[in-house]
Amino acid sequence: NPGERLQPRVRLRNVGVEAALNVRVTLDIDSAGVTVLAGVVRHDTWPAGAARNNGGFLLDVAPNAAPGDVQARVLVEADNGGPWAFPIRIAIADLPPEFSFRSSWTYDPAGNRDGAANPGERGRPRIRLRNDGPGVGRNVRVSLSVMDSAVAVIAHRVTHAVWPAGEARNNDGLLVDIAPGAAGGAVTATVHITADTGGPWTFVIDIP
Repeated sequence: NPGERLQPRVRLRNVGVEAALNVRVTLDIDSAGVTVLAGVVRHDTWPAGAARNNGGFLLDVAPNAAPGDVQARVLVEADNGGPWAFPIRIAIADLPPEFSFRSSWTYDPAGNRDGAANPGERGRPRIRLRNDGPGVGRNVRVSLSVMDSAVAVIAHRVTHAVWPAGEARNNDGLLVDIAPGAAGGAVTATVHITADTGGPWTFVIDIP
């Protein structure tokens, strides 16, 4: 997963008829999202017919590494044979995010600025959410719906390409129009959150 340190294992077998001498097993990765900290495992001798796990490789996956397959190559060299090359892949998978509701309020810059959606005004509901992690939210969509004839949702969605774990954000850009004859009181609205890496989540709020 992004941000993790890996110790990959590569199992190989000497299918030849004689022992390999001074064997070097190298793990080579060409990816900006993965750093090779220890990439060579050595064997003084490797008997014919023997299969061995090659432990000792050490990789760091960047916290912002994109999910998907990283192509790698295992290169095997010996003083008395080779080289041999084997392509492998390392799958990087995002951890899921978890969103929690923090607060909501109404901004009415085109009205009387009293923090309420008054009849005839256009309001800008603010929804504050937090990604509690552990994973990154990718392509996060925050949508607002209101089932009340006195309220028309003009702009119903805010999107975030990447939302890091542990970060709280205000979702600005939502717009509602209040009918001139709307009665006073709170209007119930629903906040829907979806992401490519998890969800969905739903929260119910009141718009005063």
